[in-house]
Amino acid sequence: MYGLGNSVQAFEHELTLYFGKPSCSLCVTGTASQQSMLRVVMSKKPGRPAALHPTSHMVWLDCLTDGAILEAGFSEKCAENLGMDGVMCGEAHRVMTFLDVEACLGQEPRPALLAVELGQRMNGGASMCWDDLLKTRALCSTLDVWLHMDGARLWEAAPGYGRTCAEIASQFDSVYVSFYKGLGAISGAALLGPSDFIASSKTWLKRMGTVAFSCAPVALSCRECFRKHSSEFPDRLIRLREFVEALSTDPFINNVVRFDPPVPQSCLVHCYVHGEPDALEVAHARVQHAHTKLWGRLRGCGHTLEQGHGGEQYFEWSMGPQNASLPLEALVDGWKLIAASVASSCAKEHAERD
Repeated sequence: MYGLGNSVQAFEHELTLYFGKPSCSLCVTGTASQQSMLRVVMSKKPGRPAALHPTSHMVWLDCLTDGAILEAGFSEKCAENLGMDGVMCGEAHRVMTFLDVEACLGQEPRPALLAVELGQRMNGGASMCWDDLLKTRALCSTLDVWLHMDGARLWEAAPGYGRTCAEIASQFDSVYVSFYKGLGAISGAALLGPSDFIASSKTWLKRMGTVAFSCAPVALSCRECFRKHSSEFPDRLIRLREFVEALSTDPFINNVVRFDPPVPQSCLVHCYVHGEPDALEVAHARVQHAHTKLWGRLRGCGHTLEQGHGGEQYFEWSMGPQNASLPLEALVDGWKLIAASVASSCAKEHAERD
């Protein structure tokens, strides 16, 4: 009860071994888990801001819609959703780099904390490159800046590095992971780090009212999904790359579709489709009737303007057990229908102008 129990503690210990961290705290939500991290770290270094990528979901609490608004509203959203000052590290349309980190940590007052998201949801699951991560670790140690991993999608991102979660986690002072993203649990998150840090974070979880009388259902779901699915992600990444390559190299389909990043770095990628949302949804409805479902929902223009593309809508393509089994031929056939519909719409528009 109240987060205490042999099964819960046993699973927390299992996670400390998996990630190579001294201590672990399970939590019912990722938002509360990361808020507790922020409260502990920032309270030790008052008057200093937190450094985050402009797209950080700690700040935005939502998916990417229009990338152009992110940087403009960053400071306001930090105050609204985090209750503290934040500074941007990097640019919204691309992943964080070591050059971004150097510039950000050179500011005064120096940030107390740097959060690095692996992989960055609003940038198509891309992640900071490994060499830059090693340099970032060294600089944060030199400057006494707490380095935190926002690992909501670490399961999906780790295969892109070709490294274990423990190897990646070793570069960070603290690590947050989610169990419903990728793994499919009903809810749940974990925060890992030094024992005194985790003890303090648990106090903050109690203050925030997020320690339920019983968290057994959530903990059980997290444990079983972790044990069942955590080894699947390398194969999922291989499958997603196969799909993306097939669509990108088709001379008809690639006129209307592009991917960000062009080669998936994780089991998540952003797919940009040329066209207006209403027309695309009509075409997609036909494809679903004849072939298969290609996307859940279109989310907006994303980062199209920043990258020199226009007239596009994007969706998140996350590779899981269900869509990984989709025959490649069915996928290609479905996208050929989308491409034909877009081509027909473009031809009609040109004819009307003439």
